[in-house]
Amino acid sequence: MRGEQLARQWELLRLLLSHEGQGISVDDMCEALRAHRRTIYRDLEVLQLARFNLIRVTDGPYARYHIPVDNPVLPVTD
Repeated sequence: MRGEQLARQWELLRLLLSHEGQGISVDDMCEALRAHRRTIYRDLEVLQLARFNLIRVTDGPYARYHIPVDNPVLPVTD
């Protein structure tokens, strides 16, 4: 369906913003959005390319992601 990708990325953005601080794992994103891991990683890459301030926090072998509410978008650099 046309627009499905954009809708999923919008929901991913909302999810990342709602988990500020502690972050959310890729597995939890997959479950919440009913999407495959590879799809989530592609969507995270798209958000980074769009200059969203995507933070990756590692705890041993595990990673969690979030976007700070007070600084969601990175400044444009030349």
